[in-house]
Amino acid sequence: GTGLTSRIIFVWVEHKEKKVCYPIETPKEKALKEDLKHDLYIISRMSGGFIQSKESFVLWKEWYDSYDALDENRICKDPIFTGWYERKPLYIQKLSIIYSASEGSSMIVEWKHFQRAISTIESIEHNLPNVFKAVGRSNVAVDVDKVNSIIEARKWITEKELLSLTWRDLDSSKLDNVIDTLLRSGSIERKYIGPKGERGSIWYKKVQ
Repeated sequence: GTGLTSRIIFVWVEHKEKKVCYPIETPKEKALKEDLKHDLYIISRMSGGFIQSKESFVLWKEWYDSYDALDENRICKDPIFTGWYERKPLYIQKLSIIYSASEGSSMIVEWKHFQRAISTIESIEHNLPNVFKAVGRSNVAVDVDKVNSIIEARKWITEKELLSLTWRDLDSSKLDNVIDTLLRSGSIERKYIGPKGERGSIWYKKVQ
């Protein structure tokens, strides 16, 4: 959170937005491509520094002065991202310049550009923990994440069914270790009666 990773904006998505069988450019996409080339050429010809409008100068200072990287109500509360949060204002400033350049060659950063940048940055904060969720000192970090995701998706699942879904990666002893980790962390609960009153099996339930 304080080295290279705090200097990168990570974008995480669980699933791809859409499936494309044949990635063929439509006439509309071809026209957009040419427009983008033209705009990028204009941007490449810009020289000098960007300046803020009077409004953005005042409003950005208000936002900056009230910002606290250690705010307990920040979107991503994981402490490993504190370094990232310390650089969040810088990300917003750089992104607002990009948004200004994308709209024209005035080289003036308006408050609307800051607002858009803030919205964009905050939209990716919710998934920051997912970026490193399988990275840890423990050898079972990846396995814990996998099993937790399965139980979360099923809400309720029997131990037998869970083993049938993970046997390629986990034998029964490894699964026991993973389950114990999840139970101790309070992520799941072990039940001996199913959601519909079923008996005779061990069930695992995701804690909401």
